[in-house]
Amino acid sequence: MPGARELPLFVGLLGCGLAAVQVGYASLGRSFVGEEPLDPVQVRRGLGILAALAGCVVLTRLVGFVPASAALLLWVTLGPARMRPAKALAYSTAVVVGVQGLAGFLALHLPTGSLPVVAR
Repeated sequence: MPGARELPLFVGLLGCGLAAVQVGYASLGRSFVGEEPLDPVQVRRGLGILAALAGCVVLTRLVGFVPASAALLLWVTLGPARMRPAKALAYSTAVVVGVQGLAGFLALHLPTGSLPVVAR
């Protein structure tokens, strides 16, 4: 059975796979959610989100779960959600602190990444 270290990778890869299927359908002019055709702006937005998820998976492997998820949350809140910077930082910080608190409460060790730590 895989450990907690593989969970972010599994979730990230699953999300990327599902997003790729949706983008494939969208490029054919179809959609899972409705009958109206998708415009190119929606397809580009979907590709951007797919790239962000893939980047989060790579970052998780390199720098660890917490910095990678913080970067993804900031990108989502500042970009697609169009929040103001202070609000985006507050939301992202609250989610990251909440995830770390839950992981600590459940005695889970979040992935730390493979790059060496340069500053302590």
